[in-house]
Amino acid sequence: MMYTSWQVEWTYRGTVATAAQHPQSGEGPNENAISLLADGKTLTVVMRFDNGDGTPLDPLKAKNSPYYQSFSSDVSASHN
Repeated sequence: MMYTSWQVEWTYRGTVATAAQHPQSGEGPNENAISLLADGKTLTVVMRFDNGDGTPLDPLKAKNSPYYQSFSSDVSASHN
């Protein structure tokens, strides 16, 4: 599927992660960033799987969840 946005054309290739694949996550994958690495063919995506914010009024509820990273070395045909 081809899209045009802000004078840039891009094609949807797939989904890296969904909430259904990670039921332990309260929010599912979100706030992600994607980058093409220096080799010109490897994509990396970094994403959060939970809020990690906690609340200043109750620090015991803070989650401090880790970030996750995924790579695709075939320009998004697959990922790991």
